[in-house]
Parts: sequence; structure tokens; C-alpha cells
Amino acid sequence: MPRGVYDRYPAEITEYILDHASPEITRRQMVEMIHQDLGIEIHYDYVKAKYLKYHLPAKTGVYEHNRILTDEQSDWLVTIIQGRTSEEIRDMLEKKFGVRLTTKQIRSWKKNHKTPSGFDTKWRKGQRPWCAGKAWDEFMPKEAQENSRRTLFKKGNIPANQKPLGTITQRKEYLWIKVREGKEQKNWILYQRYIWEQANGPVPEGYRLCFLDGNPLNCKLENLALLPVGVLAVANKSFGMTNDAEINKTILKAAELKIKISAIEKKGKEK
Repeated sequence: MPRGVYDRYPAEITEYILDHASPEITRRQMVEMIHQDLGIEIHYDYVKAKYLKYHLPAKTGVYEHNRILTDEQSDWLVTIIQGRTSEEIRDMLEKKFGVRLTTKQIRSWKKNHKTPSGFDTKWRKGQRPWCAGKAWDEFMPKEAQENSRRTLFKKGNIPANQKPLGTITQRKEYLWIKVREGKEQKNWILYQRYIWEQANGPVPEGYRLCFLDGNPLNCKLENLALLPVGVLAVANKSFGMTNDAEINKTILKAAELKIKISAIEKKGKEK
């Protein structure tokens, strides 16, 4: 609400709020009291601002959120909500008060008012769907069946977004290549690993690939180096890698030498 509108409210409203605010009265009830006792129609946001400014106590809960329900409806809803699904609550509310809300509105109401129903709808591993083993005629109208048939995947159908083998894509700072089809195997691998393995075979356990020029998009074979795990970390910490491939080769050799010297010194101390 524009600030200029607030300026038209008389000072007695602030005094009234200070005198009557209590933990038993909601801010919306305060708006109604001001209207009844002072004859002034006042905006809720103005009252809310006064409560915040003076740190006044107020009753909170079901009355302080968007009022899609009356106080009576909200109070009743709290009493029947436990152990029921949102769909059941929706239907009971309509039968009791003639108020038709969507299931989404019921879920939002429970969340906003911090009143979970305690009904666990989480799908469990191995849980059997209620329609399993049933023919469509047993649970689906004819019209729904026809609609479903129009959208069913046909045998051999290829999704429009499926990428062909050999597709290269960038994810964050790295390139990936699609090498397989199907759900059973890992279909995408890092492109630098693919390039290396095509020329040299699988990357041995305990080794990592490094970009000599520091550019993860440059996956040319001559820009890749196979290093023992930990060498790159020592190179960065002890010497600092650069963007120059030739300098980095020297740094990596120095890092490997440093690791070997440390291992020899540790072995000598153990003796």
C-alpha cells in the first residue's frame, strides 16, 4: 500500500494498538477491532508494521496467513486433518461447508499453517501399485483409455531429445561424449578420458589425467598427461601450475620428484 495512504491514519490508531495488543489477539483481529471501536477502516499492512516496529505480542497460527478459509473453517480443519490425505480433507471440507479447494491449496494450507496431517505418502521400494495386474477396463473409462493410447510410446520409438552415439556436450567446465546406449551402463564419459583410452588403453587405478595447459576444453592427446594421484595437488601447492604446457611439464616432474623424496625420507625415519 502506498506510504501516502498511511499518513492519513490518525495517531490514535497507534495508541489503540499499543493499549490492546496481546498474545490472545491476532493482527487481523486488531484490524477488525479498530474498525468496530474507532470506526476506521485500516489496512492490515499498517497494523502489521506497527506490531513489528514496537515488538508487540500477537496470536499467531491459522489466522495469520492468506485467508482462503474463515476462522470457523480453519478451526474445524485442524480437528480433522490428522491421518487423512489432502484429497480426503478437500472432500470433507466441501461436504461440511460447501467450499471447494484444490488438492494443491490444501497442501499449501497445511504447510503454511504448520499442521501436517501425518499421512505418509512416500513411495516405498517394492511397493505394488494399486492398479498392478488389472486391465484398463477395470479402473479406466473408455475415453481415458483412448487418450492414453494416443500418447503411448510405440515399440522402437526414439525420443526426440535422444542424442546419437559420439555426441559431445559440455557440462560445466568439462566435455563429455556419448559412447553407449541403454540404461544398464554408463552412457557418457569424460571426453579427455575417451581420447586417452582410444590411444593408450584404460586409465590405470591410482592415476588421473591432467591438462598440461590448464584448459579442460583442450582434449588433444598431446595436451593430456597421466599422473599418479596426488601429483597435481603437490604441483599446485608447492610450485603453482601455469597456462604454459612446457613449464607445467617441468613443474609436474618436480612434484613427482618431491613426492619420491618425501617417501624415501619417511622410510628412513621408520628404520
